[in-house]
Amino acid sequence: MRDHDSTNTSSSSIAGDRACERRPFFRTVTTDPAETRETLGVSPHARLVVLMSNGGRGHENKAREHFAYSLAILSRVKQPDLSVLLALGPLFRSQVEIPAEFPHRITVLREARNLANVLYAANLAVCRSG
Repeated sequence: MRDHDSTNTSSSSIAGDRACERRPFFRTVTTDPAETRETLGVSPHARLVVLMSNGGRGHENKAREHFAYSLAILSRVKQPDLSVLLALGPLFRSQVEIPAEFPHRITVLREARNLANVLYAANLAVCRSG
């Protein structure tokens, strides 16, 4: 893994490393993806999509729009074994509206303390900064 310069504020790619960067330190993956999926109740064969958005400091409307748009798109996906996880940060105080006929399994995870593990277990992460 690369050395981390805590004074550098630009984003850096660490593709292939078992870590998820969040300044000023690294959150390291601590469990196997299969173990994380089991903890979340997600089948080992399912396609796991993680949706996340920064929703604090006055950005809740943008975060809600991101979740609504992403869920609307995912509701059109025909893959039968899709599982969606909404990862909500500690500053997100609003509600997320889940479409009434959403065809996939959905889990809401608030204030994930193991986010690096969740992202490592995912097949796709759709993120919005804020």
